[in-house]
Amino acid sequence: MDAMTHFLPSVDLECSGGRQTIGVFSHKRLSISVGYSKATFALAVLEGNTQPSVWFPEEDFSSENYR
Repeated sequence: MDAMTHFLPSVDLECSGGRQTIGVFSHKRLSISVGYSKATFALAVLEGNTQPSVWFPEEDFSSENYR
């Protein structure tokens, strides 16, 4: 399980003003990192800041505008 402790999930961020960036969330324990990430997403859904869904990286390249 030691290899799993080095997993750093990245998040594509679309900020106000059209700016896009990548965020990296890390913690020394993967289970805690995943828990925080899920809780943060659930809070954003409950506050109406995003819609519940699943996004796939391939969707970014489905249009010529994103290539």
